[in-house]
Amino acid sequence: MQHSLTGRRRILVGLSFGLVAAAFYGGSSVIAKAGMTSEGVPPLVFTSFCFLMGVIIISLLFHRSFKFRSGIPLKYFLFIMAGGLTSGCAVSLLVFAVDLAPISVVTPIVFLHPLVALILTHFFLQQLERVTPRVVMGTLFAVSGVILVILGSVQL
Repeated sequence: MQHSLTGRRRILVGLSFGLVAAAFYGGSSVIAKAGMTSEGVPPLVFTSFCFLMGVIIISLLFHRSFKFRSGIPLKYFLFIMAGGLTSGCAVSLLVFAVDLAPISVVTPIVFLHPLVALILTHFFLQQLERVTPRVVMGTLFAVSGVILVILGSVQL
């Protein structure tokens, strides 16, 4: 996605996209639970059609941005494959989890991912991003809220 945003505006747009993504993820979990529970759609079927719809929608929206060329460096291809694999596994496991456990417990657990991202960023992206004490505190604060939600809603 090419963009000409700079500085503060770029960050605000990025944060806005993050909020919209959170709304979509939350909505998709509720839709998944409803479809699998009331309609009896198996989790694997649900996930497969979600990915198919995602490919179709992204293709329609961004087809002009796709620039296929031969000779893509192997390193780029490996990053693309790893990103697709981890995203696909994450969504699939989320759908299976929502099918098996209460959505009010599963989704907060899934959204502990900022802690994982923070740790991986520290070890693998030191040249691209700095993990400052302020970022660590913000992440721990957010994760603490998630843990409180989990503890408050768990009734095993």
